[in-house]
Amino acid sequence: MKKTNKIIDNKYSLSINDNAYYDFSIFSDRNFIKLHAINQKSYFCYFLIEDKTHTCRGIASFGKFLENTFVSPINGSYGGFEFDSKISFETKEKFIKLVLEDLHHKNSEIIKIVLPPDIYNIENNCHQISILLREKFSIKNIEINQYINTKTYDKDKSVKRGNRKNINKCIKKNIFFKELNISENEDAYNIILKNRISKKYQISMQWEELKKMMKIFPNKFLNFGLFEQKKMIASAICIKISVDILYVFYWGELEEYKKISPI
Repeated sequence: MKKTNKIIDNKYSLSINDNAYYDFSIFSDRNFIKLHAINQKSYFCYFLIEDKTHTCRGIASFGKFLENTFVSPINGSYGGFEFDSKISFETKEKFIKLVLEDLHHKNSEIIKIVLPPDIYNIENNCHQISILLREKFSIKNIEINQYINTKTYDKDKSVKRGNRKNINKCIKKNIFFKELNISENEDAYNIILKNRISKKYQISMQWEELKKMMKIFPNKFLNFGLFEQKKMIASAICIKISVDILYVFYWGELEEYKKISPI
């Protein structure tokens, strides 16, 4: 793709399809985008570049989904505009406006953006919403955030009485929890798949697709299982979104263990 630049101010520029290094969420990662961009007619990556150091301080990616519709994320749970923590509101606004201007020049009629949960970065979400509302965007959905703060988590205080009973049942049955190795990942996926099928829920990725993603991002996945002796009875496939956030991507349990709710 051809690289283009637009000056933001005397410190920053907007660069399109730059090769600068950056470290934001997995959904903004170059390799993740290339892996999933096959579902898009085309895609565009926008970089906020600090001119003096040629360091990427912000990013946004959009896929052309239909003839005049652009979406962010290209794939994954969320998209929008990610920034270094030191970037000011004024610089964010200039960057976002230039991105939207470029998308309009690409004949966009509809632009859809899914923002991350507020718990990930409430300040940046507030900034994005403020800027986008003034750019005539409207809010279509507000999702409920569900999260566990591991720094304050306490089984006796954070878990409801009924769930504590289930935990104790699992402990009495000598059911144990462990991080999975590579050879156990497919079994974990199959438990999740069976669980989804039993509930008539769809699953967004087939095993071969997920396996490929795990191979590309070996350090981004942490997968866990619950075992009764050598039998895996429940599993969770998790993605390290950032240094502080572990996202539970898929989870499920075997139907015959449903009464003790191991998951």
